[in-house]
Amino acid sequence: MRYEKPALGLIEQLEQLRSRGLLIPDEDKALRYLARIGYYRLSPYMIPHQVPGGAHRFRSGADFDGVLQLYIFDRRLRLLIMDALERFEVALRATLSNHMSLKSADPFWYLDASHFQRQPDHDRLLQTLTKARDDEKDRLERDLQRLQEHPPRNVQRATEDAKKQSFMRHYLSAYDEPTLPPSWMMIEMLSFGDLMYLYRNLADREDRKEIARQLGITDELLSSWLGTFQYTRNLCAHHGRVWNRQFGVAPRIPRSAGVAWLADTETFRGRGTYRRSRVFPMLVALQTVLGTISPGSGWATRLRDLLDEFDSVPLNPMGFPPDWGSDEFWQPYLQQEANPE
Repeated sequence: MRYEKPALGLIEQLEQLRSRGLLIPDEDKALRYLARIGYYRLSPYMIPHQVPGGAHRFRSGADFDGVLQLYIFDRRLRLLIMDALERFEVALRATLSNHMSLKSADPFWYLDASHFQRQPDHDRLLQTLTKARDDEKDRLERDLQRLQEHPPRNVQRATEDAKKQSFMRHYLSAYDEPTLPPSWMMIEMLSFGDLMYLYRNLADREDRKEIARQLGITDELLSSWLGTFQYTRNLCAHHGRVWNRQFGVAPRIPRSAGVAWLADTETFRGRGTYRRSRVFPMLVALQTVLGTISPGSGWATRLRDLLDEFDSVPLNPMGFPPDWGSDEFWQPYLQQEANPE
């Protein structure tokens, strides 16, 4: 088939929605949001308001504000998730670097292949770091060249500032060996995906277990949850829909009594298997690690407040069980004050 749908102007988009039965209480407001968000990005949030199999026909009484509220809720949920993911990612970077540097008594431990299980993955790690170093070196040289060609009033100060714009530039300007920086700088050069593969490739399981323990979970869980968190992070970073999405990478369910988890062990069994692929188990996993690395964040309270504020949004598409907050897992966290710091 050849795609032959024409591009529609904002007024035409609005008229198409109206012709399909969507009420538009405030036309100027609707046009403004169509211009700033886009019809295509809003369209998934229209589906719950449409008649199933009805050729995009809207249910009786459905209006643009209802679609917009669902979009705003999803955006707010993504921001809340990103808050937790940031705390986790920063904690993992620091924990991994600190543990491996101190245990090996070597700030450059990651250059030693004996710390890793798979040589090809270690080679890719070094290639990634070397490219990042070379790219920064090239940028520094270009900046210094521009200063030579168009010298400012204080060339010396501008040159020093250029050399200190990043930790990598400072390292390159100050040191010749090793050619790559120490662990605590290296760890900041990695993407979340690189960080995940670095952890999974550590050769000594005792190292992985200790890093995971400091995050409040086990090695098996951390290895699994990293995949779920990376998938979710990419969704949120690209403003993807979260609230009713079927997640492609579900987090592993803890079996150890030493890991904080839902008291109701039937939540994800039987009919609850539907919930395994939704956002709810990922939220539980985030709260589990936050309970160790950021116990006073009030994150669960902010989650509950968001759901209360948008109480018209159905919980089932997100995998939430009825009366989810009554589970004793959530109780100590829901008693905290909301504290985004």
